[in-house]
Amino acid sequence: MSEETFTIKYKLDEETFNDLTTFYIYDNNQRPFTESIGIDSISCGFHSIYLYVVDDDNKTSSHQPLTFFVIPNSLKDNKHKNILSIPKTIYALTLTISKSSK
Repeated sequence: MSEETFTIKYKLDEETFNDLTTFYIYDNNQRPFTESIGIDSISCGFHSIYLYVVDDDNKTSSHQPLTFFVIPNSLKDNKHKNILSIPKTIYALTLTISKSSK
């Protein structure tokens, strides 16, 4: 099996895309990883993080935004299911990426 290179790219709001991490897949097993996107300097209010993956053939995944609302020192408000209010220093996201068959 050949090895494929994947790079996860991200941007916060209207910033330019940056590399989050690069990794290699040589089989069909999942590869867990942990990376951080700093949101300490953003203002209160609605924001979006855009993530996508590009492979070594320059093929890209869809660019899906993850929209969230920042309220300093807050907890998740279960009354409003459409709004995620989070402390500025806590955020978690899980991605599953697998090798495609060529």
